[in-house]
Amino acid sequence: MVYFSKWKVITVLAIVVLGFYFASPNLLDRQTNDSLPDWIPHKQINLGLDLQGGSHLLLEVQVSAVISERITSLGEGIRDALRPLRRDRIRYGLSVGRERVSVNVRDPGAGTMERVQKIMTAVETNLEVTVQDNRISVTYNEEALNENKQSAFEQSIERDR
Repeated sequence: MVYFSKWKVITVLAIVVLGFYFASPNLLDRQTNDSLPDWIPHKQINLGLDLQGGSHLLLEVQVSAVISERITSLGEGIRDALRPLRRDRIRYGLSVGRERVSVNVRDPGAGTMERVQKIMTAVETNLEVTVQDNRISVTYNEEALNENKQSAFEQSIERDR
């Protein structure tokens, strides 16, 4: 059996009692604590937001950055899908902007523009296509933009939990 000398036991008990004595004001509300006699300590610990019962979390999602990343990804997908056209000697230039992906067909022959447009729209759904002279541009339609925004919000909330 472990043996402790009496002075060690008394010292530990005295420290525990003093700890309870000085911590007791934190167990009472502010009004009750103020009505106690002066010989009882009145000082309370100021609790942080997390210990007071919660905190306010401000979450901001930069939607423009999410859309820009999706457009870049769309551009890479279109680039991969258009590679077979190089074998058929169809020359084009691909440019990826902040809001759209454009393909400039250099030698539009019979059916070439339709073929390029079909390949571009097959990469992803919910795209708006604009054809102007030798340029075909695609961008996300309103439904796809809303889906991307909602997805970004949901993913950011899941990461913070």
